[in-house]
Amino acid sequence: MRVVIGVLSGIALLLPAAALACGGQVTSESVSASVMAFDESLPKACMLDEVQVARPSVKTVTVSDVVRLLRAAKKAQLVDANSEETRAKLGVIPGALLLTSATRFDPVRELPEAKDKPLVFYCANAQCKASQVAAERALANGFTDVSVLPAGVVGWKQSGQKTQSVLRS
Repeated sequence: MRVVIGVLSGIALLLPAAALACGGQVTSESVSASVMAFDESLPKACMLDEVQVARPSVKTVTVSDVVRLLRAAKKAQLVDANSEETRAKLGVIPGALLLTSATRFDPVRELPEAKDKPLVFYCANAQCKASQVAAERALANGFTDVSVLPAGVVGWKQSGQKTQSVLRS
């Protein structure tokens, strides 16, 4: 078992639970440049022998999860990773940000400024992978609360949710 001891730039530092059970000898002074230094007086069995870094990962959400997230206090931002042609054919979920490209969008210009804002990426349907690609790109650019709606806009419509038309440019 590992225990999260802190988050540095969106990366959680994990320690074996045994290290904390041996007196909790982990302090901010013992964490320096991603290297853990421990009190030499600790018994050998309590010494940390590995450090693992847990990176945020893309979560999967359902249509009902998204509806709840949109109503939450810290509202989620929907992000459409579809092409213009797909948007013209299927429509978009109201309020969604429309990416210029799932693989080449500019996170600074096209995503919210707050890196901890919940983002829910979607594309056409479960066979389309554009939303997963875009979500991974958001994570790589420091966003920490990233989800994908695999059902996409098709699943959204099938569940009775509204979409809106998009005029082609």
